Amino acid sequence: MLWNWYTVDACFLSTSWHVTTNGMFAGTVIGIFCLTCAIELVRRIARDYDRRLIRVAKTELDRLIQAIASGEIVAVSEKSKNMACNPPIE
Repeated sequence: MLWNWYTVDACFLSTSWHVTTNGMFAGTVIGIFCLTCAIELVRRIARDYDRRLIRVAKTELDRLIQAIASGEIVAVSEKSKNMACNPPIE
């Protein structure tokens, strides 16, 4: 769409989205605004979820390192020893 001041009888975003009244133009502007807000909300939720996943992973890693350092967890379990001697047959 070329820049113009005529809002009625204009195409908005595509030729199939044809604005025929002032009310339709107002609805289009409000709809685009709401769509933009929704997209930004989804992006923010995704960023917060990613930060939460990283925080949980760091906490679990710190707990694991602390447990290994204190000797609560043995580095090699019996199951992994058996797996090394007898690998599964596929």
